[in-house]
Amino acid sequence: MIRQNLDPRLRGGDKHKIKPMPETFSQKEAPPTQPAETAEDAEKREADINALIELALTKSVEEAVAIARSKSPHLLDELHDRLNTDTYYQKLKELGKLEEL
Repeated sequence: MIRQNLDPRLRGGDKHKIKPMPETFSQKEAPPTQPAETAEDAEKREADINALIELALTKSVEEAVAIARSKSPHLLDELHDRLNTDTYYQKLKELGKLEEL
């Protein structure tokens, strides 16, 4: 009874054989990868983040976000992650840089 309800391709028989999938990109060759981040790149990114955090604390979060957004989405994401830690969030609230919701 269960066998009757199965998709015809799963029941067997030549009439309903499942065709093999066409070759895909992953089967042909490995997808292009980004080069690994060098120590210099990591230091530059960390310096950029620290400068943006300092800007957020001394001037405004909006200005730091605008600069990060203009440089790269990755930098903006990193800034967001860092500013949302308890330490920086509390500092920004104490400095009046964030509005209470």
